[in-house]
Amino acid sequence: MISGFGIYLVIESLKSTITQTIGVSSFVLAVGLLVFLLGFLGCIGACTENVCMLKTFAEIITVLIILEITAGILLFVYREKIEELTAKNIQYRIKQILTAGSVNMAGAQSALDHLQSLLKCCGGEGPQDWKNQEPDSCCAYVITSCQQMYAQGCGEALYNVLKDKTLAMAIIIVLLAFLEIGAIVAACVLAEKLSSCP
Repeated sequence: MISGFGIYLVIESLKSTITQTIGVSSFVLAVGLLVFLLGFLGCIGACTENVCMLKTFAEIITVLIILEITAGILLFVYREKIEELTAKNIQYRIKQILTAGSVNMAGAQSALDHLQSLLKCCGGEGPQDWKNQEPDSCCAYVITSCQQMYAQGCGEALYNVLKDKTLAMAIIIVLLAFLEIGAIVAACVLAEKLSSCP
């Protein structure tokens, strides 16, 4: 499932010229393939009763749990930077679009339009980032021209969405950690049982 989502993101990123999207989707695809291979290693180790494979599986899962805990701590510590980094990245893209023209940066323009429409925001920190050249995606109401522009920047809007979903993400992470710990215990118990058999 994770690999499929990664493939979807790679295909979607090909529609856009934003290189960071390709990096993120490639990362998700790689993680999905790693999880698949790890699951395959654990299953084959259990089916063939191979102690070495089971111990390797348990060790790799242990390393993954340590990496997940580290990533969780880093995200918690630097959560305030997410808004700032997102706003700066969007401002950089807007500057590129304004300099090169929206025709030359059609992929980036399309991605920003989608983001602004979805989050009901405008620019990185606000409409002023567009220097009075705001696209229609910044407008809450468009009849013949922009009637009301979104005042909130997309950096803040994205941060608020993530902040609202923090509890759900924390519950999912804890459940995954318990599943991984269960996999480690099961692999170690089976490996111990197999190594003590004559």
